[in-house]
Amino acid sequence: MSTRTAAEPVSTRRPVKIWDLVLTIVLVLPLPVLGVLTAIMAGLLVMVSDPCTAQTCDYARIDAGVIVAFIAPIVIIVLGVAASIIVLVLRRLAFWIPLTTALLAVAAWFGGFLLAGSGVPDFF
Repeated sequence: MSTRTAAEPVSTRRPVKIWDLVLTIVLVLPLPVLGVLTAIMAGLLVMVSDPCTAQTCDYARIDAGVIVAFIAPIVIIVLGVAASIIVLVLRRLAFWIPLTTALLAVAAWFGGFLLAGSGVPDFF
């Protein structure tokens, strides 16, 4: 029979889920590559203004779209990696955070693409 005495401490920490730890690390590792790819694609996004003249396009909107497509995915990825580490340290389920981070980073890039494209008439 196993009975606890008053001198034995009771562990209040959650157990480590090895599968979650490994899966989160495997999913976090490609996130910087995704950040580099979105930054390169944002740099190429400036070509959306190629068919423009000074009278036909809204350059402020194109610039805003390129800036959003460049900065937003990188910020989202940095926050996602930090959140993954914090949640792993707290021993909570964390594998979903890198997946959500990747989806949000790609969605932010497409949002910048749509914003830049809206500055060009007849782009869509």
